[in-house]
Amino acid sequence: MVFRITRGEEICFSKGCDEILGVDKFMIVATLLKLPKLLADYLEIIGRQCIVCEAIVPRSTRPATLDCTHDANVCKTCLRQMIDSLIDSNKWNSLLCPQLDCREKLKLEDVQAFGSSSSYETFEERLLQRTLKDIPGYMACKRGNRLCTSGQIHLPGTSQPKMICTRCQFASCFTCKIPWHENRTCAQNAFLLTDWGSEEYKLKYCKKCPRSGCGAPTKKYKACHEMDCANGQCGTSWCWECKVVLDNSVSYEQRARSQHLSSCTAPYVVSKKGQAGFSSTGMPSVSDGRYREGWNQDPGFIGTGEEY
Repeated sequence: MVFRITRGEEICFSKGCDEILGVDKFMIVATLLKLPKLLADYLEIIGRQCIVCEAIVPRSTRPATLDCTHDANVCKTCLRQMIDSLIDSNKWNSLLCPQLDCREKLKLEDVQAFGSSSSYETFEERLLQRTLKDIPGYMACKRGNRLCTSGQIHLPGTSQPKMICTRCQFASCFTCKIPWHENRTCAQNAFLLTDWGSEEYKLKYCKKCPRSGCGAPTKKYKACHEMDCANGQCGTSWCWECKVVLDNSVSYEQRARSQHLSSCTAPYVVSKKGQAGFSSTGMPSVSDGRYREGWNQDPGFIGTGEEY
């Protein structure tokens, strides 16, 4: 009866009263001092109070981790709720003993002992993924952590960048490390996603206007080799390939036949070479006033490979 009352399993004996009975644990302990076996059984039952809900934690309960050096002070119910909640909210790497002066990290065997079966499976999967990510060729599914937490070794690598998740069948790009970009190459996709205002982007994917007093970074936004300076106050037309300033007072055909350097590699200009009426222009000089110093140089430019 004492044990049942201690557990909160008995109500008041008075007729019409349904209050749960409580006991003075210290008085009971004092009373049982002369009965060691019974006292030991009683202490085993009452254990400690859970620091979360104040329920009784039997002394037979082990602490949150096998590495803890203190007695258990959180009941199994509260510990399970903590584990399930953190894993469900993707904070599985923050599973620590709830005792503030301990904070040992829970391991797989601890989650198995106290967490739900689904939490254990999720935790085990996350540990596996963390191990795999250090292996060359590994990439996590890019569907998003809330939808898929899987990952895999993509053996084809960048030669075949489209990776299909073995768990959810979601397509990701191994090269770009983002969801698969259908109908766009990696270079095209990078061009669309990159911060066009960054200095790194300008250096790698833009060429500078050759005009004296300008030099504005200009990106190639059309298949044609003829560019219009990105600086609206400049308005200079120039060739993307050989960088010469073009005279728009004559036709496009005439410009292609007579206003480019002999070394120009623009596809349309190349198609005109060798034809009657084709004549290349000489190397411009800054002395003619139209060109700035270093007008034909774009150090750092690599392009997207998709300019035409």
